[in-house]
Formats: sequence, structure tokens, C-alpha cells
Amino acid sequence: MKNNFKFLMITALAAVVAVVVIGSQGIVTGDHIASLTEETIKDNGAVAGVQAEGEAQLLIDYGAEQDFFQFDVDQETTAYDLLVRASIRENIPLNTTDYPDLGILIDGIGNYQGGTDNLYWFLYVDGKMSEKSADNTMVSPGEKVEFKFEESQF
Repeated sequence: MKNNFKFLMITALAAVVAVVVIGSQGIVTGDHIASLTEETIKDNGAVAGVQAEGEAQLLIDYGAEQDFFQFDVDQETTAYDLLVRASIRENIPLNTTDYPDLGILIDGIGNYQGGTDNLYWFLYVDGKMSEKSADNTMVSPGEKVEFKFEESQF
């Protein structure tokens, strides 16, 4: 039973995020980040009007290639927030699903869609796989957040 719950959580996490990036304008829709636009995201990934407490690193690992970012964070910043900032700044498409009881599941980043060849998106913070969805994983200054497209072990 415990393994089934873990499998469900990891599978849900592997699919996470209710945001769609539309067209070349970098428009993002979704309840969690509806107010974020290219105008509110500065070059360093900071959000206009938010007081930074430090910086965190974001690594998007596609397998054969990687994108690296450094973003300002505050006490309410989540791993999902960092991913959305990168998406807006670099015009990286996101495909997500919002599960009310679990959170936002990342289905795809860029051209890499979960479920292809048993590869899915997994979230790690400081090298440890997160047990929560990206929108429920808080990020502190100095932490390294990684979204890795890798084979499921479940």
C-alpha cells in the first residue's frame, strides 16, 4: 500500500503543471501565475514588486542538453514559480495538469513530453527527489532546483 501511494505521488509529480505557454509572446495562463508576463519578469528572473531574499539555481535537464538559470527568490517562491519564470524569459513551452488534491504536474517542457519511451519529468531539490508537486515545493535561497527528464523507476 505504501509503495502504491509512492508510485501515485511520483507518477503525479512526473506529469505536473497547469500552465500553457502560448505563441511567441510567452503568454502564460493558469490560476497560479496568471499575473506573470514578460513585463513582470526581469532579465534576472525576478518578479517585479517582490523583495528577493537571495538566489536559487534552476536546471532543466532534457537528457542530452541542459538549461541553467539563476533566479531571485523570496519566502513564497516555489519550484514551479522558477520553471514558469524560465518559460516566460526563454519562451520555453510548458504543458501541465493541475490535480486539485496533488498539485501541478509537469507533462512537458519544450519538446520533451512525459510518457515518451517511459521518460517523465521529475523534480529534485539539492539532489533529492521531491515528494511534492512543483507548486507545493518551496525554494529557499542557495538551493538548486532541477527538473530532469528521465526514465521512471516506478
